[in-house]
Amino acid sequence: MKPQKDSLVRRSLRAVFRSTVTGIVAVGAIAAAVTGSSVLASRNSEVEGPAPAPATSVRTMSLEFQRHYTVERRFTGEFEAAQETALAFELSGTVIEVRADEGDWVSAGDVVARLDNRILLQERARLVASRTALEADAELARRTNERQQELKERGFATAQRVDDTSLALVRIEAAIAETSAAIASVDVQLSKSELRAPFDGRVATRFTDEGAVSAAGAPLLSLLEDAALRFRVGVAPDLAKTLNLGDQALITTADGVVEASLTQLSPQLDELTRAKTAYFTPVDGFPVSAGQTGEIILASRLETTFD
Repeated sequence: MKPQKDSLVRRSLRAVFRSTVTGIVAVGAIAAAVTGSSVLASRNSEVEGPAPAPATSVRTMSLEFQRHYTVERRFTGEFEAAQETALAFELSGTVIEVRADEGDWVSAGDVVARLDNRILLQERARLVASRTALEADAELARRTNERQQELKERGFATAQRVDDTSLALVRIEAAIAETSAAIASVDVQLSKSELRAPFDGRVATRFTDEGAVSAAGAPLLSLLEDAALRFRVGVAPDLAKTLNLGDQALITTADGVVEASLTQLSPQLDELTRAKTAYFTPVDGFPVSAGQTGEIILASRLETTFD
């Protein structure tokens, strides 16, 4: 019994010892924390804080109700000649000469190409010869008719004979008129075998060369009018309503900004874009080329929709 009592005493002493050591450690930790907080507080008191922000003045503004406002919109368009024509022969035939090339300047009335017209020349010569023969027959019929008139007056010819010679002369004169009309028709065809420039301009494209057989209406040359280019652009219908002829606008191109004025506004919508086409004429001397694109800024005035 005595050994068990000693073991219980030793366990009680060890428990008291552990409790004492744990308490000492806890007290030390609390003391260290208090000491650190005091040191940090003293250091913070030695450091100066940031200066206070200066006072900011705030301006007020009054709002005024506007019945309308302006919106700027951008549209892309293209420079083009006022007139651009694809020149073609009305007749088919072999092209024997093309006198203009791409980039060449031509004047109104200049011959730019010709067809082989030898068949037409031969036909004209035949008709002229036929008319000459008819004119000789007419002269003979006229003299015969005059003789018959004299013989009738003297009683040696009948009225029937006079009528025959008179009508024969009329038929020959009608044949002469018909032949003259045929010659005039050949002359028209001969004139159409020469392709002439309808206005002053520059050749943009050449589609064929000498020796080619050209069908009637097939383009031979593309001609641009020698005049100031215009800027064609499609604009929204609501904006088009606010535009007036003479309105000024700025067009931005790769070469710079050019001022232009509105000179024409289409009365109907484009079938594909459903926009109205506007034409602006740039100031003279600005370096632009046909087919060059640009961007135009147009301002529209819109009304407010609330009171």
